[in-house]
Amino acid sequence: MITLNKRPITNIQVEGIDLQDYPDFVDSFIGSAQYEDTGDDLSDFEVYDLQDKYPYLAQELIHEDQLYLWTT
Repeated sequence: MITLNKRPITNIQVEGIDLQDYPDFVDSFIGSAQYEDTGDDLSDFEVYDLQDKYPYLAQELIHEDQLYLWTT
């Protein structure tokens, strides 16, 4: 479970997917997310904190959800 401030996170949106960078996707990043318990969007600062806490999260989500297949 992905958490921030001891609260579960959901609806994580990955941005910066560059297909020419397959399979590393080093330019990808978390663009937005929400707290699961309230549905509130994370602030920009909280998104940065999430990225710092889980530095490889964007790349993992790209591969787990095969987001590179949906990017044009």
